[in-house]
Amino acid sequence: MHEEVLPDVLWRSRRGLCPNCGASLKLADSGREVRCDFCGGSSQVERRLRKLEPEVAEQPLPKPQIKGATRWIRLHGARERCTCPGCGGEFEVGETQQIVRCTNCGTESKVEARMRALTTETVQGPQRRTRADQQNQHRKRIEYPWDVTTEMLCWRVINEPDPDTRLALASCFESWGFINPTTAHFLPWLLQQVQRDNDAVAAAIADAVGKLLCNEDESLFLPVLQAAAEAMLDPQGKRCIMSEVGLGPPIGIKPLLDAAEVAAARGQRDHACHALWGVNTMFGRNFPAHERMTEVVLYRMFYLTGPVLGWAVYYLQGGCHCGYTHPWVKLAPMIDEFAQERPGVAKELRRCLLALDAGSGAEYRTRLDLLAAMHTPLARVAAAENLGKPPGGDPALCERVVNLLDPMLDRPDEVEGAVAGLRVLIRDTEAVPDAVLALVRRRGESLPERVKREFRAKLPGSDLLDRSKVYYWQSEPKPPEDPEVRKLMADWDAGIRATVDHEYKLRDSLRPVRDAARERDVPIFLEDEPPTIPLKPEPPPPPPRPRPVPQPAAVPRPQPGDDDLTSRIMALQQEFAEAVMALSKRAQDLTITEAQRGKIMAEIQQLGMNLQAKIERLIKER
Repeated sequence: MHEEVLPDVLWRSRRGLCPNCGASLKLADSGREVRCDFCGGSSQVERRLRKLEPEVAEQPLPKPQIKGATRWIRLHGARERCTCPGCGGEFEVGETQQIVRCTNCGTESKVEARMRALTTETVQGPQRRTRADQQNQHRKRIEYPWDVTTEMLCWRVINEPDPDTRLALASCFESWGFINPTTAHFLPWLLQQVQRDNDAVAAAIADAVGKLLCNEDESLFLPVLQAAAEAMLDPQGKRCIMSEVGLGPPIGIKPLLDAAEVAAARGQRDHACHALWGVNTMFGRNFPAHERMTEVVLYRMFYLTGPVLGWAVYYLQGGCHCGYTHPWVKLAPMIDEFAQERPGVAKELRRCLLALDAGSGAEYRTRLDLLAAMHTPLARVAAAENLGKPPGGDPALCERVVNLLDPMLDRPDEVEGAVAGLRVLIRDTEAVPDAVLALVRRRGESLPERVKREFRAKLPGSDLLDRSKVYYWQSEPKPPEDPEVRKLMADWDAGIRATVDHEYKLRDSLRPVRDAARERDVPIFLEDEPPTIPLKPEPPPPPPRPRPVPQPAAVPRPQPGDDDLTSRIMALQQEFAEAVMALSKRAQDLTITEAQRGKIMAEIQQLGMNLQAKIERLIKER
């Protein structure tokens, strides 16, 4: 059956791994973007093409029988452009397409969805700034997103030719005043300087990494870690960056483990152990996040090798002095998966599962459900010997435990777990459960020696076992060890000792040089120069208010009986009012010049004078 070959968690979980911190992500039914609840970073599901492989007729993998499992996520957008793995040509792929054929070469490909990090585009590095720029920014005369003084410090550290002066400038990062978004923005260029500079300057610049990761502004964490990740993957890179990343938040565990894996693959054991030393420091400084960090380690153990795998096993078995125990319900299923993928690792993980009593009946039932669903004998043994006692001696739970352990007694590779589980039921319950009594009555002397001895010690007067027989004490069997994994653990132990000794010697040698650099007073800005950042444009002047329209002079009121004169005067006034209104609208137009507006006002005044003259002439003619 498919379930016996591939653990269902691998195709039922609907989860991806965050490309920023390595934690598991719950993928939604729709939407391209996914936000990690551990590090807060955003990721996108990216569609790629993989060359179509022939189907294996002998053992086809059936589709999972749950809703939506064939697609992890439905992407927004009807079509996307993908690159052909055969010829490299680009063509569009529809949202619902699973198998596509290249229009150029005819290669058939399978559409896959993968997670990729959302990163900012490459931007310009720090530029040379002047004191005038600093003063203009202080007076808010420029619009610039970065702190000018910090940018100039970054530029000086990168471009200063004298090593002593460069060290004095780099020591400025010990001040929290230079730990800000500007330093985080230009950190990639600073870390490039770390890689090519001497150890003293490199350590001084690297101080900024640790401070940025210990800053209260959490929005800086991911950009800093992304910049540091690239530097830590450099085979010739300075190890001080790893030490500083280890001081930061728990989301930095992924880039540190990445650096360790890459270094181990190159044969650079000490470089890998230094990265793992940073992980140890991170565990010691982030107790509330131990569960999520441990999950990151567990997921990666499927493909870890060398001293990195040795460290992971060392940590899970109680190393690093963290005093943390991974939850039973999460570790036990992982042992089942490892037993199929990497049996040697599963043997060592069996030592990590502790028989802690369940906090409630519901939790204990969950343990029993997991035990019943396990696929491998090794996982069933690990779970059975660490089940713990049923809460309150619940008879129903005790009966279910016995029903699960009874068939394991007949399997040579599982009997050890069944013995341990039955001994707990007998020894740690107030009264021997009825289900255990029924098992002893049914199996009698065929039970394993240690079970019978435990039962005789609890019920010395019972007739269910032959009272004439003596059951001698037997030492507890030790869980098997994997020699290959043990060798890797020893390699890790030797590597971390050599790494710590080397680092402490280096720090002692750099201390007097760095102390002397702190005493030097080196100005950040060079000689006075004109500003390099343009000033903010002056705001446009407010539009001028229209001048008041001159009113015509008062005219004599017509006498009674002058109806014809009155109507003629009213007609002249109506004509004047319409002309003035039209000219006033033209004067309020913002697109005309002041000269044009003056001509309009003069024309209005002339109309008023003309109206006055016409009215006076009419009155005289009366």
